[in-house]
Amino acid sequence: LNDALRDLYNINKVTIMTPWKLTHECIKTSKSWPKLKCKAAAARHVAPFALELARQHLDRRVIAMCQLLCEFYALIDAQGMFLDAVAKERLPMLGRSLRGLYAQQANESFRLGQRTWKTTPKVHLFLHLCEWQAHSVGNPRFYWVYADEDLVGSMIEVAQSCHWSTMAPTAMVKWLVMAF
Repeated sequence: LNDALRDLYNINKVTIMTPWKLTHECIKTSKSWPKLKCKAAAARHVAPFALELARQHLDRRVIAMCQLLCEFYALIDAQGMFLDAVAKERLPMLGRSLRGLYAQQANESFRLGQRTWKTTPKVHLFLHLCEWQAHSVGNPRFYWVYADEDLVGSMIEVAQSCHWSTMAPTAMVKWLVMAF
């Protein structure tokens, strides 16, 4: 899988800070719900790979979700800071379709007693992003919060390494050392 992922990165000329590799540790299970653990930018660039895997191994609904996600990324990558009329018209349809397919997949897995497709707030937020935020604020590519989310992750690591009684001053010093 990693060789196929690397080849796809090369074909699509994906350049991210650290090439992401699929490992057993990347598949996190929290209360038996599987979750892909990786940086947001890496997840964004792995969408075409997910589409290829879905075409080879999964059903039409999952393929359609992967296609919609890839179309979303292609659409916003092709736009400037402000979206044109075509993009403003297409994004809400993409968001509703993806959310609807995901809800169907989640309902079916729940009905079968499988913990495979958990509906999360991010699915709902994606719908809002497509329906009105992109239309009113502009292209989401220009206001991604990857750096903010990365900082939160770093701060959690720093806080977990501190004793609870001296957390505030110790965390501040550790963060300053880490940042500078």
